[in-house]
Amino acid sequence: MLKENGTLVALFILVFVILGLFWWFDRQGQSLIPALLTSTPSSTPKDEIDETAIKDALLKNHNQSQDRINLVVLKIEGNFAQGIATFSGDERVWPWLAHQKEAGGDWILVHDGQGLPVCQELTEFNFPSGFAGQCWDQDKGLVVAY
Repeated sequence: MLKENGTLVALFILVFVILGLFWWFDRQGQSLIPALLTSTPSSTPKDEIDETAIKDALLKNHNQSQDRINLVVLKIEGNFAQGIATFSGDERVWPWLAHQKEAGGDWILVHDGQGLPVCQELTEFNFPSGFAGQCWDQDKGLVVAY
């Protein structure tokens, strides 16, 4: 009986700690679950984005070869795109944001990496409000909603 009670107490403590972490991150304006990984894929056809330009920029930034990259487009809204990239042999997921200056023009990689995008860069490219979820405000030194 004592062993069963100990298991229940340990389970209760684990649930309490997990809920506490969610509460703490929420109070900090952050999320335990990255917004990019929980986004619903866009119904916009992938062929509307030049994946080659984004892949090339990612390969250059990460010094990787073409055969190691897997690019996933999660959302396209007008001239803005969001997705993730993975490299074979690497367990990390690299969220990215891209911008197209004009319809039919080249896509420019604005952000890629494990960290949050910089708010000032999103503003510079006029990303729609809410597109990135959160960003790093360099002036305030804080994570803020975008």
